[in-house]
Amino acid sequence: MSDLKFKLVYQDWVQLTNTRLPIANGLHPSVVAWMQKEASEKELSFNGNQYCRIWELEKEYFSKGSGVVFQHCSLLYFFKKHYGEDSIVGIDEVNETDDITYFLPYELDRGNLGYIYDNFDFNIDGTTNTYSYADTLGPRLLELLKTGKVKPILFNGTEPSYDKNTLLNVENAFVK
Repeated sequence: MSDLKFKLVYQDWVQLTNTRLPIANGLHPSVVAWMQKEASEKELSFNGNQYCRIWELEKEYFSKGSGVVFQHCSLLYFFKKHYGEDSIVGIDEVNETDDITYFLPYELDRGNLGYIYDNFDFNIDGTTNTYSYADTLGPRLLELLKTGKVKPILFNGTEPSYDKNTLLNVENAFVK
């Protein structure tokens, strides 16, 4: 058993032909369902890239109106490399009675911080959806966030500066 007192937790995962990978937190349920369906139907496999990105699914990242607004940057890679795969768990693996702190990472890249407090429309397979950060939180995750067992973290290793108003908007969104 590891002596590690913290782990990264991901709400949604995708099963590929050769492995199971976490999907970036903060994606709308319809985007998650689309990614899982695409991976299954196209029998996608993991090509071993260091950031655990699934290129065929994330190619829409930041395409206008795609809904793919978060992706793995370097935090997941860092944890996997330095702490091992056991440091990365699914929401169902969170033990509410252990002494481990579980962090729910949002990896910020290309100005996507605003998606936590702004709603927008996007299209998946011809269906228009409205993104709201609150919709990305499943019932178990929401309960674990309320109890403090899971704590959201914003990892901003790519663009380390945001203005004060943006950060206040994010704080207000988390309080809601």
